[in-house]
Amino acid sequence: MPPAAAHNGYDFRFADVSDSPGTQGKGPNNNPASIFGAHMFTQFTIGTTTIWFDPSYGCCYSGASEEARERDFDDGSIAGYFRQVTANVREWVIQVDLNGDTDTNDIVSSPVFLVRTNVIGTREMDATIS
Repeated sequence: MPPAAAHNGYDFRFADVSDSPGTQGKGPNNNPASIFGAHMFTQFTIGTTTIWFDPSYGCCYSGASEEARERDFDDGSIAGYFRQVTANVREWVIQVDLNGDTDTNDIVSSPVFLVRTNVIGTREMDATIS
């Protein structure tokens, strides 16, 4: 691998999803991270209404069923989904020397991110990205 200073950004062929400021988080951070590995909600019921509450953002998600609350969260808060895979990357296409051999003529097995936008009105949290 080349030294970190040689290439330390991301090369996108096109941008389907972008980072935007979104909802202000709690504390001094006006633009919190866009990815959460362990984000938590709390659920409470008032009368017959069940609500998911996100204490980090102060947002509530509601619906008559768990699926409806999940869709309310998904549609209101998720810009896109990603997964990391290993792919054969053609260095000459992205013009980056991924294996550190000083040229861009190789096909290199490399971790890549597949990213796509969230389709509003669908239940995608359990879906796979292909």
